[in-house]
Amino acid sequence: MRRVDIGGRLVEIPVRVSRRAKKLRIVVDDRRNVEIIVPRRTTADEIDALLFEHRAWLERELAKPPVRFQLGLQRDDVVWIGGLALARPPVPSLDAWYRAQAREEITRIVRHESRRLSVDFTSLAIRDQRTRWGSCSPTGALSFNWRLILAPAAILSYVFVHELCHRVRHDHSPVFWQMLALARPTFEGERAWLSEHGSELLEYRVPERIAA
Repeated sequence: MRRVDIGGRLVEIPVRVSRRAKKLRIVVDDRRNVEIIVPRRTTADEIDALLFEHRAWLERELAKPPVRFQLGLQRDDVVWIGGLALARPPVPSLDAWYRAQAREEITRIVRHESRRLSVDFTSLAIRDQRTRWGSCSPTGALSFNWRLILAPAAILSYVFVHELCHRVRHDHSPVFWQMLALARPTFEGERAWLSEHGSELLEYRVPERIAA
C-alpha cells in the first residue's frame, strides 16, 4: 500500500505483484478504483518514482465521474447465464454454482469451436482474472474468466475463437486480425460489446445471501 497526495487528498493505493507484469503501471478502473501493478522484486523507491511521474495524470483520472453501468447485473434475487436473468437456485454456495456452470458451458463451446476450426488445445482452466478474459499459452493451455458466463453466448464464442486463433498466430498483428475475421466474421460487434460492458462484468460480485 502506498500513500500519495492527490489534489490535497491523501489516497491509499494498493500494490499488487504480478508474475505477468513486465513493467510498473497504474490502473484506474471505471469506478475510479486505483491499483499499482508491479513485477516481482520491484522496490518501494521505484513505486514512489512511478507515482511522482504520473501524479498529474492520476489526479485527472480520479477527478472523472465513475461510469454508470447499464446491464444492472448486481442483483441478489437472480443469477445471470448467457446474458439472461434467471431465478436464483437454492444452493449453499452461489460462487461454486457459477463456476460449475462456467466450466460446463465454456468447455462445451471451446470444444465445439476447436473442432470447427481444426485447432487443438492442451488444457482448459477457469479462473477469476481481474483484468483478462482469456489467455492462450505457447503450449496451447487455455484459460478463461468465469464471468464470461454472465455475457450473451455470442460473446463467449468470440473470446474463445480469439484465443484459439492464438494457437496459430501468437500476437495481435494485422495477420492475426485477418485470421480472426475469417474464423469469426461477427467479431467486431462482439468485441465492441465487450469493450462497452466488460467493466460491469468484471465488477460483478457474487451475492452469498439474499438481503432480508
